[in-house]
Amino acid sequence: MMVSNSARDTNQLKYLAELEEVLKTLELSRNEEVYTSYLTPFPVPENSEPDSDVEVRQQRSIRKYRVSKTTDFDLRGKVATCEDFDIRGCSKMQLPNKSCVKLKKYEIIRYQNENIYKCDESNLTGEILYHNVILKSARLFSKREIELRDVNNKIFVLYFDSSKDARSFIENDKLSQYTGSDNKSTITKALLRLLGKRASREMLEKKGIYQNEPIFGNTLSNLFSVEYYVPRFILKTMSLIEKPENICSVGIYRTSGNLATIQKIRFEVDKGRLDVLDNYARDPDVLTGCLKLFFRELREPLIPCRTCESLLKIMGGDKQYSKKEKDEIRSIIKTQLQKSNLETLQCLIRHLLEVVKYKDQNKMDTYNLAVCWGPTIIFAGNEN
Repeated sequence: MMVSNSARDTNQLKYLAELEEVLKTLELSRNEEVYTSYLTPFPVPENSEPDSDVEVRQQRSIRKYRVSKTTDFDLRGKVATCEDFDIRGCSKMQLPNKSCVKLKKYEIIRYQNENIYKCDESNLTGEILYHNVILKSARLFSKREIELRDVNNKIFVLYFDSSKDARSFIENDKLSQYTGSDNKSTITKALLRLLGKRASREMLEKKGIYQNEPIFGNTLSNLFSVEYYVPRFILKTMSLIEKPENICSVGIYRTSGNLATIQKIRFEVDKGRLDVLDNYARDPDVLTGCLKLFFRELREPLIPCRTCESLLKIMGGDKQYSKKEKDEIRSIIKTQLQKSNLETLQCLIRHLLEVVKYKDQNKMDTYNLAVCWGPTIIFAGNEN
């Protein structure tokens, strides 16, 4: 038992001695001076030109005031190119450190080479106020205050003498890349310039760009030159409306039809497909809506304004007309209306008189029809 204990003590002493030597070695290595080898430039013989096949790489230039890569781009993802400009009419400028710089009447603020200067307007010499300013946005803070913000979210506040000076500065073309959606007047000006270049309708008609539609939106004289009579669309629509199941419909011509369906029929009729009307032979409101839309879309009204003025001189108020006045009315209509308008008016009156015959069923007498049809056949045309 004694032998085993002495052997264990001997082993522990050996272990401690070895550990002490390891520590001494580490201490010496830490105090020892370490030499580092550096790369030497590639040797080039003196007084010798480089070989033409060898390309010498130039050292890349680094901007003095370097910012993060993301700040080299504006919010729209394009490279931010800061354009130089002058600020006139400014009385005071607040810097990001909350200090204020007051300006005299002959002094201006100049933004140049990403630096902000206070200059004398006469000789443009002055002192630098802030360097490394890459503008990101500009907005009208109030009537006389404008806020400039750079890519590092540093804020510069400009105080102007008048709202006119502030507005003229924010509307400057050089500042448009910074204002963005805040400057609505720039967008408005661009739209006005675009709309101002549009040719008039008369000019488009002369050049043949704008042409009349085949049926709707045309003139009765043009339609008569093709069909030599009342347009077939009018006759077919009236014949469908005068069917017994349709003409007795309550509120005929007063009740509106489905507008989407009426527009669909209009496009089909303009393509020459009059058979589309047969699909709606049992829908009197759609048929009457199509007929009123045709007269409402005419480029020239059925009764022109000149003829209407002549008739109003005789037809004043609700009264009984003498035989002489009736003859004058007939004379005005026959002499002043074109053949196309006259025959179409006669066809329309015959159709409306047919509707009045069933006023007990459809509740539409002469007065009610006049209210529905008056604005449709008498209105101010393109000539006025």
